[in-house]
Amino acid sequence: MKIVSQVQTRTPVLAISALFAFLLILFPDRGAADNKPELPPLPEHLTLPDCELGPECPIPFDHLSNQESEPFLFATKLIDENHPRWSQFEDALEQFPDVGSCLVEDEASKESPNLLLMDWKKTGYMIGSRVCLFRVASSLDHPTLVQQWMKYHGFRVGDIQPVLYPARPEKKTRFVGSWTATQYRKRNPHWFVSLTGFETVRSWAYSISFNSELRVMDVRPAGSSTFNLSDVSAYGSK
Repeated sequence: MKIVSQVQTRTPVLAISALFAFLLILFPDRGAADNKPELPPLPEHLTLPDCELGPECPIPFDHLSNQESEPFLFATKLIDENHPRWSQFEDALEQFPDVGSCLVEDEASKESPNLLLMDWKKTGYMIGSRVCLFRVASSLDHPTLVQQWMKYHGFRVGDIQPVLYPARPEKKTRFVGSWTATQYRKRNPHWFVSLTGFETVRSWAYSISFNSELRVMDVRPAGSSTFNLSDVSAYGSK
């Protein structure tokens, strides 16, 4: 009876903690919002075009990022054979060694590809997308362009906010782009939801963090589901 009582006591505490963590990502501290950092203007070569961004109107980029020049970072730390999460990311890093490998087939080998055209069917929405969003954001080389990229993909994009997280001092600023459950499921259908009409996903988001030099330090999927308030990994996410 004592063990059951402890489990019953811990369950709501864990649920509340997970919910609080998720809300912190989607709704940063208001005091931090009052100190919203000012970004440097876009350099001339990254100026947004007059046309509406899309397949016929590419987004400008600074360079084409790859694993050799800009190794993938997990929570500001290099992922390599010595990292405890290496097995989790090894396959994705092999599949997506550069930003071109993240794009649709017609763009992948171009010298000047349209970085808007990421192949979500190939990357999925968990590990692969995390690696590829890191590649894309690093290539764009400016948070303003990353925000525009996410808006093109239908994300509700928040403002750049300062990061007040002593455990990760490399993170200085970040923003969050979020999809509703409907937006997410339209892009990532699953037979169970189609068959039963029972939707487990409540929302889906990515948080992208930068250091003081505006280099990408972390890309973090964050979502809520019926079963888990801080991580949506069921029904088709990968």
